[in-house]
Amino acid sequence: MRRITLLCTIILSAQLAARFATGASIPPALEPFLGEPVFVPMQQLWHGRGGTNIVTAKDGTVVAFQSLGSNKIRRSRDGGRTWDADIEIGPGATYGNALVDEIKGDILYVNPRAGFLWRSRDHGVMAVCAVQNGLLKLDERAADTLTELKTDPRKSKVTIRQLLSLSSGIDGGANGSPPTYRRTVAVAEAIGEPGKQFSYGPIAVRKSTVSQIPSKPNVLMIIADDLNDWIGCLGGHPDVKTPNLDRLAQRGLLFANAHCVAPLCNPSRVATFTGQCPSTTGVYLNGVVWHEVLPGIRTIPQHFKANGYYVAGGGKVYHHPPGFNRRSDWNEYFDQVFDGHYQARLARGEDPATFAWPEGFPLNQLPAVKALARPPQNPNEFDWGPFDREDLQMGDGQMVQWAEKFLAQPPKQPFFLAAGIYRPHLPWYVSRQYFDMYPPDRVAQPPVKADDLNDVPEAGLRIAAERRGDLDLVMQAGKYRQVLQAYLASVTFCDTMVGRLLDALDAGPAAKNTIIIFWSDNGWHFGEKQHLHKSTLWERATHVPFLVVAPGVTREQSRTTRPVSLVDLFPTLNELCGLPQPAGLDGVSLVPLLRDPGRAWDRPAVTTHQQGNHAVCSERWRYIRYADGGEELYDHQNDPNEWTNFAAKPEFATVKAELAKWLPKTDAPAASEKGKHKKAEKPE
Repeated sequence: MRRITLLCTIILSAQLAARFATGASIPPALEPFLGEPVFVPMQQLWHGRGGTNIVTAKDGTVVAFQSLGSNKIRRSRDGGRTWDADIEIGPGATYGNALVDEIKGDILYVNPRAGFLWRSRDHGVMAVCAVQNGLLKLDERAADTLTELKTDPRKSKVTIRQLLSLSSGIDGGANGSPPTYRRTVAVAEAIGEPGKQFSYGPIAVRKSTVSQIPSKPNVLMIIADDLNDWIGCLGGHPDVKTPNLDRLAQRGLLFANAHCVAPLCNPSRVATFTGQCPSTTGVYLNGVVWHEVLPGIRTIPQHFKANGYYVAGGGKVYHHPPGFNRRSDWNEYFDQVFDGHYQARLARGEDPATFAWPEGFPLNQLPAVKALARPPQNPNEFDWGPFDREDLQMGDGQMVQWAEKFLAQPPKQPFFLAAGIYRPHLPWYVSRQYFDMYPPDRVAQPPVKADDLNDVPEAGLRIAAERRGDLDLVMQAGKYRQVLQAYLASVTFCDTMVGRLLDALDAGPAAKNTIIIFWSDNGWHFGEKQHLHKSTLWERATHVPFLVVAPGVTREQSRTTRPVSLVDLFPTLNELCGLPQPAGLDGVSLVPLLRDPGRAWDRPAVTTHQQGNHAVCSERWRYIRYADGGEELYDHQNDPNEWTNFAAKPEFATVKAELAKWLPKTDAPAASEKGKHKKAEKPE
């Protein structure tokens, strides 16, 4: 029997029930790998008259031998991780007996002999694979061609380019011994006709060695709550101290022009984790229990879990009220611990209607807050001040300790770990050491223009006024500088928690093969546009930190000002980790920017607040269109504070028209907070 062996990796999935050319089902030897997908580090293949045989390895140990021709199962004596691959391909050689003839779901069950063309029983091309950096990948063009052939079997000829991770350049070959080739990449073209086997040549590789095939990367995702661009590497505030986020930015790529999908916790997080915008899902409000109105929708954690990852989360990942965290998305979860009295009461299942501040609170000593009166809009959490707890006693500190233990002893399989930090969300409670870093009389105030709303349309005025009472209360009480101090203190506390997570990763066994993602769900106003909160379509509410460190992909100390949206995170992670892209994602992969931050990029970022209101942000412009037709246009090149609205000036009509092309074509009906869609309404 002619022997052909090749090393590669493959993912077997329960989504797939591919049929073999003989009509048999998945061989019994492969059944243990179905169900939850399993990453199979190594494969060997023999091919000959007796059929095609597969040796399957798991965690470096051969577990089964399957002959598709005779259905015999044998054990291998060799369980090592270093294998020799004998590959022999000559002109006129034929390869048939196709192993697959249909696609199911997003995964094509391909012959593990990566790099070869296989014929389908009915059609020409079955699969084209590429071995890149030791990982098996299906060429997207091949998948498209195969789908097209399955739809129209009358197609008589196809041409496909495939990448083969083979070797070229003769190193030896004396006294009749076969030549040995160095590893390189060859590009070949093959033409197939339906019903015929393929001929392939003239490459001949007799022997090569591949050691320690790399596993899929892990992911550490760190999420901050209500963190605007006041971090050192973004230059958002001159006094802020964020040494850990700054060193994280030094390790990879800083997206300096990143924007949330929605400027509010729940719709922002739902959009980021599902990869679908509010205009697609109808989730515009904080009170919508997303997994009830979108049953079965795929999320980043669920998708990683379905593709063989061990998925763990802790703290605030999804929206924090009870019932918003879909538990089935996780293998394990560390429940959020709250420092604020009202949220802690909700988490314990106690009646919020009977809430009253305990003795000594609120720390800001505002009478309206103490009386739970309005304004402020949410008096039960509108508080700040030095908190009498050490870092690791805080809710975020407890979550970080759990994550540190996880990173010290991670699971053997690839993992996805989401660590949700609650600060700087209200109430701004952190220990006194952080408050002492920002004396109120020395804290720089953000630039605010008194008449900034004079050129804002009616819809924008309504949105700005939604938290006007909060701002007026603070200003009348003379607490504005204390608010700035408390927020900056909370930002630095958040940064300290990030530092502990980074140190734990670096000290653990997964440091060299872990992608690090940091992002915040929305920004925050401090009087700009006469607003004190998030929930607007201006820069202060949409601009967020977004940092990515991807080993082997990003370069240290890189930065891009290309506009990106957090809705792009889902497809980006899929590409980085070699996972299939689910259908219906609204974003695009940012891997091209990770590799080349300066490349051309004409796609703006779109942010949605309530139904029908959108902001489109390019590298220079911000264009806002409200549901009632009101418009704003700001030139960030000359007006970074967004003080001058050019929307009404006819000379900017072309700019508006170009940006308007990116507005959502439809706006989904708003999902009600009771879990049902209600009739579309204009924002109040």
